[in-house]
Amino acid sequence: MTTLKDQNITESRLEVEMQKAFEDLGYEEKFALVDDVSFNSRLRSSGARCWVHKGNAKNPRWKVDFNPALKYEELEDTAKHEAIHIITNERDSSEIFKQTCNKYDVPLNCGKLESVRDYKYQIVCNECGKKFKKYKKKGKYIKHIENGNTRLSCTECNSRDLKVIYFDKKN
Repeated sequence: MTTLKDQNITESRLEVEMQKAFEDLGYEEKFALVDDVSFNSRLRSSGARCWVHKGNAKNPRWKVDFNPALKYEELEDTAKHEAIHIITNERDSSEIFKQTCNKYDVPLNCGKLESVRDYKYQIVCNECGKKFKKYKKKGKYIKHIENGNTRLSCTECNSRDLKVIYFDKKN
């Protein structure tokens, strides 16, 4: 699968996709609330975000940022997802937002990306295989396991047989 960056998608194309998303949802007039549609390479794990950059609750003005690493195949659904945020002025966790997404068959969790952070460590249970949080730094939990400390246990099977996986540094 290719990304928006790989496909050489421009910001003007993103704007067209957002406008099309509003049209597909039947809210063409709401696109006028969007002041800017652009790329934001600082987004780490989300494919896009929209936010009120000026105005107030009664008269919001929105910006929409897309992650250049978003999969091209997810652009349409992600644009609709962000458009629904603007239409409803609600967050992902809101019932109104969820109902609106369901009504228009728009995924609630579209545009989620694998985090691009450089993790070095992850704790794994040797008994059940459960993988725990990834770590960038060698903290106390990693040190405890390396030193054979048996006080830590798996949250799934209560086994104390834990190991640390070491990730290679990216070139």
